[in-house]
Amino acid sequence: RIGGEGHRLQRIVEDLLWLARSDEERTQHTDEFVDLGAIAFTCTERFQAVAETSQLRLIFMKLGDEDPIVRAPLESIDRLLGVLIDNACKFAGPGGQVEVIVATHGNTVTLEIDDSGPGIDPQERALIFDRFHRTSTLAGGTGLGLAIADSIIRATQAHCTIGTASIGGAKIEVTWRLAAAKSPGHATDDDRFNA
Repeated sequence: RIGGEGHRLQRIVEDLLWLARSDEERTQHTDEFVDLGAIAFTCTERFQAVAETSQLRLIFMKLGDEDPIVRAPLESIDRLLGVLIDNACKFAGPGGQVEVIVATHGNTVTLEIDDSGPGIDPQERALIFDRFHRTSTLAGGTGLGLAIADSIIRATQAHCTIGTASIGGAKIEVTWRLAAAKSPGHATDDDRFNA
């Protein structure tokens, strides 16, 4: 029990340090462009072992003809996906389902994480990104994961909505402006948007 509590406290400290660094770096501009679909696919594959342990069905889907390129640090996007997929797997529960969907539509790129769990009460939705807030003690955790997700969403100038998934549980949808991979001497769609 002491070992488990020590591990939990270590995770809290690591998460708080990450949030502190993120708060300092939030205003910094990035010239890094990443393929959201490729990162989401890799992260989904990484969580397959977690899904199998919980007898979950974890699915990745990519929709749209454009490459889902967003302007954001790779490390941040990978961390965001890890937090959201881990959270969805916890709440979907044994025998449940989690869907990771990356889609392009017009000038936007969307990441949608759906689960078949109990969902998020509409009255809780405004609070889930607060530090140390937990909607349930059943799934464990420190109450910092979604605060980290919120920090990344804000830092990468994305927009997040929370709703009900078609498979019955929570739907977390994050949307960015579509960016083109930058090549020397060529402006990106993002550059033209910000000009």
